[in-house]
Amino acid sequence: MRALLSYYEGDKNVKIDTNEIKRVYSTAGRTYKVEYFNISDPVLAIRLNNKYSKKDSSFQKIYSNLSIRDSIRKKEVGWYSKDSRIIHQALFSKMLKKNQMIGPINIDDTTHLFIKIGGWDDKLAIKEQDITNRWNDVEEELAQEKADSLYDKFVLGIMAGKQLSFNAGVFNKVVKLMAPSYTNQKSKAEDEFMSLEYNKNVESNDKNKIGDDYNEIKNEPLFTIDKKIWTVSDFYKEMDKHPIVLRKNDFKKKFALRLRNAIADLIRDKYLTDLAYQRGYNNDEIVSHYEQIWTDAGIAFFQKTEFLKNFDVKDKRDVQIIENFLNPVVEQLLKKYSDQIEINVEEYDKIKLTRIDMFTTQEQVPYPVYVPPFPQLTNYNKLDYGKKMNVGTDRK
Repeated sequence: MRALLSYYEGDKNVKIDTNEIKRVYSTAGRTYKVEYFNISDPVLAIRLNNKYSKKDSSFQKIYSNLSIRDSIRKKEVGWYSKDSRIIHQALFSKMLKKNQMIGPINIDDTTHLFIKIGGWDDKLAIKEQDITNRWNDVEEELAQEKADSLYDKFVLGIMAGKQLSFNAGVFNKVVKLMAPSYTNQKSKAEDEFMSLEYNKNVESNDKNKIGDDYNEIKNEPLFTIDKKIWTVSDFYKEMDKHPIVLRKNDFKKKFALRLRNAIADLIRDKYLTDLAYQRGYNNDEIVSHYEQIWTDAGIAFFQKTEFLKNFDVKDKRDVQIIENFLNPVVEQLLKKYSDQIEINVEEYDKIKLTRIDMFTTQEQVPYPVYVPPFPQLTNYNKLDYGKKMNVGTDRK
C-alpha cells in the first residue's frame, strides 16, 4: 500500500519539460574520468570549500589541508553507472568542464564528497534507435527523480513535528540483544524464503531466541514518538509485521546507530501505512491481487509441507519427492477436475520456458521479494486434461 501511496503522491504528479530532457540528454553519452576524496567533518568541508572554491586547483588545495588523508581515488562514471542518485545528478544535470571541482556533495551524515572532472569520453547516439533509447532513458530517469523528490516532501510533511525520543538504558539493552543476529546475519537463499515465513523461530527478531533477557525488559519503555510510549514488546510486535531494514549507507556506523535509524524508518512506514488504510488503498484492486498472490503461495507451501509429513522424505532429492509423492496426487486432481478446466491453447503454445528461474528482489524494504517463489508441486507436463478455451466467444 505504501507503493500505491508513493504513486499517488509522487509519480502521478510528475511533469517533465522537454527542455529538461534536452539539457540532460546532452551529457548522457559521457563517461567521466573523475578523482575524488571525502571529508567526514561537515563543518570542515564547508569551511575549506568557502576558502578555496574560487581559486585555481581548489580540489588539490582543499585536499592538502586535511590532517588525515586517504589517497585521492580515481574512477570512471557513466550515465548507467550504479552510483548514488546525488552523485549522478551532480555529474549529469548540466555541462561540466575539464578540471572543474564539484562539492561538497552531502552523501550522508558522515560523508561529504569532493570530485574533480579529469575529462571524459563522449559516445554519440547516431542511429535513430540509439537516439530514441537514450531520450527515453533520460526521460525515465528524470521522471523517477522528480517522483522521488515529490514523495520525499510529502513524507516530510507527514512526519513534521513528530519527535522520537529513546530511553537510553533500555535501548542499549535491546542493542545487545539484537546485535548478534543482525551483525552475523547470512543471506537467505531463494528456496528458504517461504519456509522462513512459516518457521518464525529462525527469524532474527524472534523473541524465543533471546529468552529471559527479552522477558526482563519487554514491558519497559523503549522510545516515545509523538507523545506515545512504545515498550520493547510493542516494538517487537511491530517487527513481526515490518522487519527492520538496516540502511546500506549506514554500514560503517556502529550497530546502535544503524538500529536507531532502522527504528525511525519503521515508525515512518507505520504512519504511512496507517494513512494508506485511511485512504482505502487496502481495497484497491492491485493491492488485493498482490495480497492474493502471497496468500495462494502461502497456502500451497503449507499444504505441501503438511502432506509430506506423511512420508519419509529425509535425504531425498526434490525431483524424487515430486515424482514419488506429489505427481500422483496432482494427476488425480487434473483428472477429477478436467471437465472444469479450460486452456487457451494458442497462448499456451507461445510460452517459451527456460531452465533459468527468475527471482526478483528490491532493496532497502522490509519484504524484498516481489513475487513469492510458488512451491513446485509437479513436473507433470502432458496437456492431456481440460478442454480448449473458446477465445472471444460468450461463455456465460
